[in-house]
Amino acid sequence: MPKVWIVSAIAILALTFYLIFGFSTSLIPQLFSQFRTTAPSLDAFLVAGNLAQGEQEFRQWLQVRPNDDKARFSLATIQLVRSGERLSQALYRYGLKLDRANFLFPLFNLPIPVNPQPQQITYSDLDQLLQNLNADLEQVRQTLAMIKDQQVKLPLQLGLIKMDLDGDGKFAEKEVLWQVFRAVTGNRVTPQQAQNFLITFDYGDVLWLRGYTHIFSGLLNVLLSCDRREIFSRTAHLFFAKPDTPHSFLLTHEDNLSDARVIDFFAALHLLRFPITQPAKMASAMQNFQATLTLSRASWQAILAETDDDREWLPNPKQKAIFPDIRISQEMIDSWISATQEGEELLAGRKLVPFWRTDPQGRGINLKRVFTAPQTLDLILWVQGTAATPYLERGRLTDQRVWDQLLRVFGGDLLAFGWWFN
Repeated sequence: MPKVWIVSAIAILALTFYLIFGFSTSLIPQLFSQFRTTAPSLDAFLVAGNLAQGEQEFRQWLQVRPNDDKARFSLATIQLVRSGERLSQALYRYGLKLDRANFLFPLFNLPIPVNPQPQQITYSDLDQLLQNLNADLEQVRQTLAMIKDQQVKLPLQLGLIKMDLDGDGKFAEKEVLWQVFRAVTGNRVTPQQAQNFLITFDYGDVLWLRGYTHIFSGLLNVLLSCDRREIFSRTAHLFFAKPDTPHSFLLTHEDNLSDARVIDFFAALHLLRFPITQPAKMASAMQNFQATLTLSRASWQAILAETDDDREWLPNPKQKAIFPDIRISQEMIDSWISATQEGEELLAGRKLVPFWRTDPQGRGINLKRVFTAPQTLDLILWVQGTAATPYLERGRLTDQRVWDQLLRVFGGDLLAFGWWFN
């Protein structure tokens, strides 16, 4: 008889627990997370490629300990890696032709295997892919923006991060971040170098990374602001295996011929004319680029205030970079900060971009109005100059000395340092 009461009591407790928590099973791991004494291990999730589980555990940890900015930095890192993984899986799903994409977009030089059974991609699919990437970047940005601890540090073995690039649930040799880095940049990184590639990211890098998400969101918003249907229908076959196009003959093997490639390339140049259908996206892009400049300056201010020297991603003049052959001088930082300030003046419309054609009135281009009063985006006519006519006005031009100084300090390495400095 006592056994019956014990069983009944257990059944009642189980039923009560289900009624309270059964409709929100996520509460169960949250309940247990209250008893954890150590934060989840970021490296463990990244090296194993368990990104979804890692994101979930860090979210649960932060619900209990919302002031743990190291854990929040870890969460943002996982979210960023997952965004790259989702992008590469989508490109694999639609059969991205890497040999074609790499010609114009070296960033697409990813070690994604050829998909033997690619899905057809429509214009709407591509648009959704861009929107999803933009949403992922916004999520990362929101997580980073909540980090307030200026002493936060996050040691990270970047080279050992695993990414499921083709979505098969497995990790091939080329799906490790150091292999991706080698494929994209062409640098000959060895496994030993990847094993020892440890970076300690800090608060200055938090601001730097926030700025980088704004750069890519700005570019995505420019793309999403305009109608790209025509160029998709006529040239998407250059990049995807099975695009939805009314020109079915483009999907034959004829386009492997070099002559056909050249013709298609010139067709793409001819079609670089995009009507603006979502002008609000152009305004958002301007705000993204403004935020990038502001955050870049803030990141360097934080970096200059550092007194340690701990495997720095972006060092001040008293620190050593993780790249032994590179030294950052105060003159470099000063000229970069001046350029960001000048860039903000241009985007705010307080200064004008010099016009490259001879204008008898000495007018310049109001860059702010390019974004806030956008017209059809025609790249060829911008090069020619006539697309700039609606934005020409008299006013104060940008200080050319700032840009001359930037070129003098960085020389031929300006582009490489620019991508690094943000």
